[in-house]
Amino acid sequence: MGMRWLDRFMRQSLLVVVLANVGSVLNVVFHMALGRALPPAEYGALVALLGITLVVAMPLQAVQNTLAHYGSVPGAERGGALMWRWVRRIAWLGLVLIAGTYVGRERLAAALHMAAPGLMVGLAVLLTVMSLQPVLQGVLQGRCLFVWFCAAGILFSLVRLAAGLLLVQGWRPVGAAGLWAQGAGGLAALVVGAAVVRRADPVGAPPPAGAPPPATHPGHH
Repeated sequence: MGMRWLDRFMRQSLLVVVLANVGSVLNVVFHMALGRALPPAEYGALVALLGITLVVAMPLQAVQNTLAHYGSVPGAERGGALMWRWVRRIAWLGLVLIAGTYVGRERLAAALHMAAPGLMVGLAVLLTVMSLQPVLQGVLQGRCLFVWFCAAGILFSLVRLAAGLLLVQGWRPVGAAGLWAQGAGGLAALVVGAAVVRRADPVGAPPPAGAPPPATHPGHH
């Protein structure tokens, strides 16, 4: 029994390592491709904007780890219901962020030395989309859907790369093209991942037979 568990653990660990590195390679290709296609100033602006998303994304890893924990507790709230509850919370915060950014877009653009104030609103939309990814990843991780957990990341990287090249070549060689490509990749990963979670844990489905009462945790209503 112990050896079978260890074999399963090793298989899943190797799978995550291999697929996660596929996404990393695609990310490198994205930056290499756009770095060659964009003028230096535009690529620098893109890197600066994406750096802001990373500053916001790092603390949200706590949300991913927390949802992974509660999504794996037997008898706790089903992954689908847990995911949609947190999606609604972040979406409301995102709307406030987008509205506030729109009002102060001129000052924000001046503070960041951006020529186009509209980019600030686009950045706020992107931050909202990217803030939803840790929710999805946490639920997939907690449900041990490791293939889909990695597939969502690879899909994000593929769509971002394709959209970035299409926008730069077919629209304009500007940093905003990379920003919209980042958002397109994030939306694609969210849609596919949410469909997987919904199918694995339908909202409103009865709990498994013999499951203990739902576990309570901070923020659970």
